[in-house]
Amino acid sequence: MAATMRGKKSRGFLPRWVVVLLAGSVGLAALIYLRVAIVDQYYSYRYADLDRDGVPNWRDQDMDGDGIDNFEDDDANGNGTPNAEDIVAAARDMVGRLYDVAGGLGLTFGDRLGLMNEADVPLVAMGKAGLFLEQLFNTPDEGAGTDEDMAKYRDTETLMSRLVVQGFLYDAYNLPMPGDVVFFKDGYAGIVTDIDDQDVFKVVVALADKVSVVEVTSEHLQAEGHHVRCYGQLVP
Repeated sequence: MAATMRGKKSRGFLPRWVVVLLAGSVGLAALIYLRVAIVDQYYSYRYADLDRDGVPNWRDQDMDGDGIDNFEDDDANGNGTPNAEDIVAAARDMVGRLYDVAGGLGLTFGDRLGLMNEADVPLVAMGKAGLFLEQLFNTPDEGAGTDEDMAKYRDTETLMSRLVVQGFLYDAYNLPMPGDVVFFKDGYAGIVTDIDDQDVFKVVVALADKVSVVEVTSEHLQAEGHHVRCYGQLVP
C-alpha cells in the first residue's frame, strides 16, 4: 500500500510574539535616537538655562549672563566662539535632515522630531549661537513670545518681513559673508556657510525634500534657479 504524503503547514522562522517584540524594540530605539541625536541637539539647549537666572535660553535677552544683550554680543552663547562660526557649524550639521511636509502644523511637532521647513535653517542655526530670532519679534515688555509664536515665525515671509522692520536685511547687491541669512524669491531661507575665491558662496537651505547646500554666484546671484531676494547680517 502506497504511503500517503501529507504536507506540513509552513511556519515562520520566528514566533509572532518574537517578531512583535523585535519590531517594538526597533521602534523604541528609533525614538531614542530622534530624542538624543536630533531633538536634544536643539530643544534641550533651547529650553535650558545657561546662566541659571531662571529664564530659559530662548527667552533670555542675555543668555550667557555677561551683561550684554544677545544681539549686541559677539559671543552670545558664551562658548568662546564668535557667533558667525557657531551659526555656520550649526547650519552644516543640519544638512540632510528631512523636510517637514506638515508645514508647521501642530505647532512645533515637526521640528521637535528634527524635521525642517523653509525658515528653520536660520531659526535653528542662529538659536544654537544664542541668537533666538523670536526675541526680535516682540517688544521688551512682551518678552520673547511663546511656542505658538515660534510656529508662526517658521513662515519665511513672516520672518523676513519682521527682520526687514528691524533693519537687519538689505537688498542683495553684493556677496554676503559666512553666517549671514539669505532669503530666496521662491520662499526659502538659508545660512551662508562658505565663499570661495571665485565669489561663489554656499548656502544651507531646507528645500522641498531635505536640507541641502546650494551655490550662489556673484554674477547671477542665483542658486540652482532660486533667485536671491535679500540677505543680511544678524550677528554683531
